[in-house]
Amino acid sequence: MNNRRVSLIIGLLVTILAITSILVCFAPAFGADSAGYADTRGNVFQIMFGYQGKNAIPALIVAFVLQCVAVLFGLLGAFLPARLGGINLGVAALLLIVSGVLFLFAPSFYSSVNASSIVPIAGETIGNGTGILLTSIFSIVSGVIGIYGGYRSFKA
Repeated sequence: MNNRRVSLIIGLLVTILAITSILVCFAPAFGADSAGYADTRGNVFQIMFGYQGKNAIPALIVAFVLQCVAVLFGLLGAFLPARLGGINLGVAALLLIVSGVLFLFAPSFYSSVNASSIVPIAGETIGNGTGILLTSIFSIVSGVIGIYGGYRSFKA
């Protein structure tokens, strides 16, 4: 395979995984509560933008915007030639890794932003749920693939 085709495949893979990391935000944000029931706080989008009288979480909104911008850079990296495409893939990788790490801190951000409106239950801690974990994993994995794509573009 020639370098142009590999760059196209890597760029599209980064873009598809970044879009997937955005779409899995429809899964529940946090784990079960102290009674063992499934999460009643909502999905990641509801937690991020405020839901049922809770405050929006600015750090997660920034992480979401970083993911959306990374999708654009991933597409540009797929279709632009050589080093220019590599730079775009590198920027997409950086944005995706930063957003993945920010999403991992979602329980802390949620607790700090909504400290006045959360009624503490003895022994309850807020943990990462399916939505937070999957969006972080897909984001970080696509960022690592983007690093490889950017490196490969510069090496060629």
